[in-house]
Amino acid sequence: MAIVGNEAIMVVANQDCQKMKRYRPAITTLILSALNLFSSAYAHTFPIKPAPFNDRFQGYQNACVFSERQRIEAEIHVLAANHEPALASRLAHEMLCGDNYQSYQYVISHTAETIRSVDTERYDEHGHFAAVQVAGATIVLVRRKAWDVRVSRLYAGGIEIAFSDGGPCSSSFEIDRPARHWVIVATDVMCD
Repeated sequence: MAIVGNEAIMVVANQDCQKMKRYRPAITTLILSALNLFSSAYAHTFPIKPAPFNDRFQGYQNACVFSERQRIEAEIHVLAANHEPALASRLAHEMLCGDNYQSYQYVISHTAETIRSVDTERYDEHGHFAAVQVAGATIVLVRRKAWDVRVSRLYAGGIEIAFSDGGPCSSSFEIDRPARHWVIVATDVMCD
């Protein structure tokens, strides 16, 4: 009698297993659909690689792509020469690619108390936008929205980092070493 009971349990278990095999593709599809939905929502919220806003910058690399970061760093190292080039390139990197509180704190701690900025509402005697002094704490990170980055030497050892925002505006910031470490001393933005 015990043997008949075990055989009956085995038959019932085998039938349940057959039913589960029929539902497995549906369950798998449901799970994969849910994962796809959640992963696409996550990717939409946190873009891994920013895309250009304007087709004219399609051929340019974003400043935060590895190869472009290396190029920018190498150019800054040449221009900074023996004056802490690693710190100069880190400041440029945090300004261009930083997107968290630590990056903001680093940039603020390496920004002059007052910086030169362009006031697009006022003009000087030559018809150019007037340069004004603003608080360094008003500086805003670029947050990975920089394409076509150009690095150039300025007066007395300063370095200008100019770039496009992927749209109608071209921006730049200047770093200099007036004291012991590199600081941002000026910002500029020009829009079409």
